[in-house]
Amino acid sequence: MYSIPGEATANEDPDTNNPSDNINSQPRTDATKEEDTPKTLSKENDSTPEPTIDKISESLTDDGFDVFHRREFITIREDGQLAPNSTVVEEYLADTEAVILAYNGDDSEIALIPLEQDYDRGDVYTYTNGHPIAARSFLKDNGLESDETIRYPPELDDDIGGEHVDGGFRIDLDQEGEVVTGDASESDADSDTADDAATADQ
Repeated sequence: MYSIPGEATANEDPDTNNPSDNINSQPRTDATKEEDTPKTLSKENDSTPEPTIDKISESLTDDGFDVFHRREFITIREDGQLAPNSTVVEEYLADTEAVILAYNGDDSEIALIPLEQDYDRGDVYTYTNGHPIAARSFLKDNGLESDETIRYPPELDDDIGGEHVDGGFRIDLDQEGEVVTGDASESDADSDTADDAATADQ
């Protein structure tokens, strides 16, 4: 039975109960355990806050190290498909069944709004996780067809699409996109760690 420190148990005389007489029967204290137990790195105890990680990354950069950051891309392919890379898919499109596509000609921006349900409508495009979005008609109708495959870093906008959705992406076509050379279907098989922006399944 455990006793409260400073109080005698019912069958003990506080004047005669000498802790040194029972040293072998005493439970090990937390301090003793910490002293005897080798210190190891544990993932379970890893609670480094994200701002601290940012500072570590900045420090490494200041010291001349090239710190890799997974980048977000949406590729407009020459075959008329829009292909979010794996970072976009994993972070934002896990529960997406379809998307709304819209074009703002004044600002030269494409809006992509993820939906958790598919609809049989002309302005809704079916999305299957790990596959590009078939958007040839959308690109053609808005004069956005290209003979090159170009990827763009999208801007996440929490307000776009109104109060009924959780936001979406803006793709600014006036920014300098990156031309993807070679067979687009082959680059789709690579991960975004190689800076290839296509389908999510690697």
